[in-house]
Amino acid sequence: MADESNGEKTEDATPKKRDEAREKGQVAMSNEFVVALMLIAAVASFLVLGGGLAKRMGLLVVDGAKRASELCMSELAVQDASALLTAASADVARSLAIILAPVLLVGVLVSYGQIGVQLTPKAMATDLNKLNPISGWKKIFGPRGLMRTGLGLLKILLISSVVAAVTWLMLPEFSQAAGTDAKFTVGVVGRVLLRAVAAGAVVILVLSLIDLVYQRFQHAKDLKMSKKEVKDEAKNSEGDPQVRARIRQVQREMAMNRMMADVPEADAVVMNPTHFAVALRYRDGEDAAPRVVAKGMDHLALRIRDLARESEVAVIEDPPLARALHRACEIGETVPEELFEAVARLLAYVYRMEGRATAAATD
Repeated sequence: MADESNGEKTEDATPKKRDEAREKGQVAMSNEFVVALMLIAAVASFLVLGGGLAKRMGLLVVDGAKRASELCMSELAVQDASALLTAASADVARSLAIILAPVLLVGVLVSYGQIGVQLTPKAMATDLNKLNPISGWKKIFGPRGLMRTGLGLLKILLISSVVAAVTWLMLPEFSQAAGTDAKFTVGVVGRVLLRAVAAGAVVILVLSLIDLVYQRFQHAKDLKMSKKEVKDEAKNSEGDPQVRARIRQVQREMAMNRMMADVPEADAVVMNPTHFAVALRYRDGEDAAPRVVAKGMDHLALRIRDLARESEVAVIEDPPLARALHRACEIGETVPEELFEAVARLLAYVYRMEGRATAAATD
């Protein structure tokens, strides 16, 4: 009772609450994880395709220099300069696209891999409150904003420290490169930069995994519900209990009325003598076997009996058969095979009393 009165949110979010949060754009997504994998993809792209890109950029520089020297021999028109610049820009853009395409693809896949693909009109709807500078400042200088700022500074400090430490450990290689040719020096610098970037990427990946776990935990915590909220949601989803009870009552009454309407069409009613009543009907050529059209206990059994007598339907007292039929058959079902003989004898007796054919008795 304390949880309900205090409204403490101790219950996990229901599927409906999670769906509503998703429609509003509230999802457990770590942007740090996306950036980390995009950075790793960028490093991998440069390792695999960087050599070809460097050669292509070198060729572009050489070709540009040749064209520039040729154009210097004559007057350079604006159209020629524009065409030259456009061609060079297109070549550079194509070369960079080869590197950036895998990075962008990884970013899209990782982003949608965390939250799935689903259109959320509510999240895309215009919300003027987002443009409110007061609420914006509250977010920046609120507890969560300050926490994010502090964690960001801590990440920068940690990544910088790791990169600096890796660079410091590789200083002996710089000393070996002193006095050597430019090609060897460039190779040493490239190795140092690669290891420093790789170390930074590993740190970022570890931090992003921590952030991913935290985002999921915080999202689940934000969506927690109190026991009262869970009960209210269940009530709203299923309807008011009193309304549901009234619907069930009306359905029972309708089923009862349909059943009682079939009693006058029955061939016989088997009684026990007051506790059970089962109405049987058989139509030659229509029914494969005698069928139960109505049954009831106690007060309902007496109603079936009285209606049968009013409709001049035979009422037979046979307690064992009445109990067996009531237990074995539902309304609308045919008599089970083990009761065929007993029901056939009963109907044959009724038909003889009424002077009708005994086709049912011989089945």
